[in-house]
Amino acid sequence: KFLDLVRFGNLKSLISNPRETVNQSWERVKPCFQQILMSFHMSVFQLDFFAEKWITCRDLGYIDSVIGKIPGGNVTTEDVEKYKATFSAENYASITGGINYHRSNAFMGLYNEQKNRGIKQVGFVGIPTLVIWGERDRLLQKQVNLDNLENYVSNLEIRRIPEAGHFIHQEVPDRVNDIIRKFITSKGNLHDLGENDSL
Repeated sequence: KFLDLVRFGNLKSLISNPRETVNQSWERVKPCFQQILMSFHMSVFQLDFFAEKWITCRDLGYIDSVIGKIPGGNVTTEDVEKYKATFSAENYASITGGINYHRSNAFMGLYNEQKNRGIKQVGFVGIPTLVIWGERDRLLQKQVNLDNLENYVSNLEIRRIPEAGHFIHQEVPDRVNDIIRKFITSKGNLHDLGENDSL
């Protein structure tokens, strides 16, 4: 699929106007490189033992730098300390469990599972799907993750929240809950949830 991004429209355009053709191809590929840089931690997480050491060094400083910096004022110092307590086992078992999500090739797992089950249209989602996207996400690149998503999801609704980032539910919880509540009830799957009902 990566080569599809750099494929030139035709050889004639490459010969007659090579600079423009290469520039157009770079514009297609650039978001992929940006996503790699934004998701550097994913590469580190693939390294057994090193990833655990990286997270636990500096008194679990990684958790301070990620969880402790979530904007919106909804994550307290006490919350950060609870995360640290969860991931502070001396044998790294609790940290390894969290990192294994990334190590298990989570992004390709769905596709591989569908292939193993004999599903012909691998990677396609046919049920109503809601994506809530924080426009200030510093870990996921919009062009790589969101653009053209409708080609893989038949019944897609995308809700964008301009002031939110990657940890959208911690940043604007009431707004996210409201969007989810409206989506679920609009699909006729649940009765209209009251204020005291939980999702």
